[in-house]
Amino acid sequence: PVDVTDDDADEDGFEGDTGTDDDGDGDDADVPQPDLSLRLIPSVVYSGETTQVVWEALNVKSCQVTAPNGDSWGTIRSNVGGNTSQPITTRTEYTLRCIALDDRVHTKTKVVRTVPRVREL
Repeated sequence: PVDVTDDDADEDGFEGDTGTDDDGDGDDADVPQPDLSLRLIPSVVYSGETTQVVWEALNVKSCQVTAPNGDSWGTIRSNVGGNTSQPITTRTEYTLRCIALDDRVHTKTKVVRTVPRVREL
């Protein structure tokens, strides 16, 4: 499959594939293009806290959200309000990877960052 990646820092949906007929056979233009949305709320946390992972994908066959901390969900949309992450202890990148109706792979990534807690003396 063709891999189309969108790792912009914006909150928009998928941007990138024009939906044109790549091979000239006339069938690609009829396939609705995917629309991927991925948000982390909040996107900055104290080390050890969690974030809500919110995603939705339209015009896709399947999706998976993964992160190196072990988080993994295999649905085209999150629960209402998002899915709660594992505790975040370091900068963590979440990837939404979906298979579109035309079998192309589309991805979107977002990062949650950590900040240290300040202890008052």
